[in-house]
Amino acid sequence: MRILYLAASAFPLRQARAIQIAHTVAALAERGHAITLVVGGLGGASLAASFGAYGLSPPPGVRLARLPAWQPPVQSGSRWTGPASRAWVATHLAALALALPVLTARAEYDFVFARTLRVAALAQRLPRVRRLPLVFELHFLDSLNAEAERRGRRHVQGLRRLERRVLRGADRVVTLTTPARALVLERFGVPPARVAVIPSGTAPEEVGDPGAAREPGLVVYAGQLQDWKGVSVLLDALALAPAARLQIIGGTAESGATDAQRAALAERAAALGVGARLELLGPLPYPEVQRRLRCAQVAAIPLRDTPIGRLFTSPLKAFDYMQAGAAIVASDLPALRDVLTPDVNALLVPPEQPAPLAAAISRLLGDAALRQRLARQARQDVRAFTWQARAARLEQLLLDCLAARRDAAAAGAHPIRRDA
Repeated sequence: MRILYLAASAFPLRQARAIQIAHTVAALAERGHAITLVVGGLGGASLAASFGAYGLSPPPGVRLARLPAWQPPVQSGSRWTGPASRAWVATHLAALALALPVLTARAEYDFVFARTLRVAALAQRLPRVRRLPLVFELHFLDSLNAEAERRGRRHVQGLRRLERRVLRGADRVVTLTTPARALVLERFGVPPARVAVIPSGTAPEEVGDPGAAREPGLVVYAGQLQDWKGVSVLLDALALAPAARLQIIGGTAESGATDAQRAALAERAAALGVGARLELLGPLPYPEVQRRLRCAQVAAIPLRDTPIGRLFTSPLKAFDYMQAGAAIVASDLPALRDVLTPDVNALLVPPEQPAPLAAAISRLLGDAALRQRLARQARQDVRAFTWQARAARLEQLLLDCLAARRDAAAAGAHPIRRDA
């Protein structure tokens, strides 16, 4: 199949979304599909360098199309970060509006794949593009963000109308979790057959004995530093787990992380008396993150109980932790239970509570048999969540969509109401 993949992102980045894009596109290409990957920002890295940033060879059959996207040079984390990000989105959408009709006129595509609400809405509006089946991968509901930010009733209602139009008009909707799918079905009335759960993934890799060659007492967190990620809760737990040492990997400028944020974490650690047991490593290349995970005894996912954590997140770190053979301790949230089962492949604890988190960390560090049992089961379970498995699920979804379109055409009806 020929897929027009609208990433709505600069590329490459060290953020999870770009990692997911790179590995999903590469895995689909390995299955023989031809993909035009549309990203933002002119003058970026070549195809080989872009995928090489994730330890991947240039995928066969993939073409990288870069479109303009302008972002004012502002200090990350300043009060101008939000407006600068919105400027990037606005200029990229304008470039897409001009480029998509040209791209679809020059080449035949079987599908358009969109990852953000406004890009999907744009694809539905452009006459030449809207004739193509649209797959929309939903990562969050913008209206929930607007509610949390108290953006005003009219703004929230406008977003909900846009979400309803996009979700009802898409040929297929992909969510990363079952709670997100349930919300889409309940709130927007999308037919169940059009909504599929396809989680994120990880690279398959044999790492030997999951209990071998690990640094005693080492706990690792890999990810961003936003408050909803729960890093501050993890620091509080570190103060209650004296046998633990913590490495925090991540916090990119693209996600709003700043030196000031990392300094604030270091100050908090010092105030808690755990500064000597904390390493703030900053962002690292993805292959290096995976290597460091293989040195840890325990890996943490301390998500707070927020809408994105509870309903939408399918964190790459969960799958990377499972593959790396580290014993996992995580917040007990519905979205994570899609993948993690308490006392089977992870220990799950109440979110936002340092004491239970510390107790679970201490239990794992003190019980090698438990660590290895959980890690072995996690490595077995993660075989269903490789990037190759994700690509196979996406491929089946696309085939089912084409079959539904053929059946509808034979019956003399269009399967999707674009103005729904």
